[in-house]
Amino acid sequence: MSEQEHLWQDPTPDGSGPFEDAVRQLLGEVPHSVNWRTLSAADAEAEWLELNAWIDWLRLEYDLSATVIPPYWHRLAGVAE
Repeated sequence: MSEQEHLWQDPTPDGSGPFEDAVRQLLGEVPHSVNWRTLSAADAEAEWLELNAWIDWLRLEYDLSATVIPPYWHRLAGVAE
């Protein structure tokens, strides 16, 4: 079995697997979806701060202007839905 085939095997019962391990090594954690409606206030705050840090990185990394990602993007209709 090749290394690529090995990465795409089914995950282990705890939800981790070789692919997730590789992503975690590259990014520090595996990206995840967020159900905002089920989060506690503290968890929602942590997720918003993490998302905002990523948006800041995205703006700088790709030199995106305010016409692409406007200031106060988080207040736009549909963002938190």
